[in-house]
Amino acid sequence: MKTMLLVFFLCSAQFSFASVLSLLPLHGTIASPGAYKLNEDGFLEKYGRDDSSRALILFYFKKRKIDQTNFYAGAFLTLIGGMAIFPVKNLPDMGDYNTPNYSPSDKLAFSIGIVCLLAAGIPLLLTGGSLLLRYNRKRLLKMLDNYFTGKFIPRGIVRNKYFKTYLKSGR
Repeated sequence: MKTMLLVFFLCSAQFSFASVLSLLPLHGTIASPGAYKLNEDGFLEKYGRDDSSRALILFYFKKRKIDQTNFYAGAFLTLIGGMAIFPVKNLPDMGDYNTPNYSPSDKLAFSIGIVCLLAAGIPLLLTGGSLLLRYNRKRLLKMLDNYFTGKFIPRGIVRNKYFKTYLKSGR
């Protein structure tokens, strides 16, 4: 009975301690909810204290630009492919040869083109969108806050070629 009460007490003390820690405020960098709504120059001016923080900011904005381009290209290809479905559905069937300037393989060729557009556009749209969510400014600000309080920059970012280039060149 004593051990059971001891285990219960330790578990409840551990959970209550963890809940108190989760309510503690963040460090000093994230002052307001809109602090992360800066452009690249604003981040460099406000948070670019040393070469590593400047390289991290430049890396994040480079990745954001690439992912934004992928997202827009995927959206464009998917939109064109989706819009092209409706005219192809209205083409005559393979057995209708009375239509002028129409060969039976046109519907098949258009269908293959639409499938290629959609097959190229959907992966670009999904990867670009998911990486845009991953490399957002709020996460950059949290990572800079962690770096300024003594934590390390994640290993995957430090080993990236863009980060290394920005670290060496400074811009």
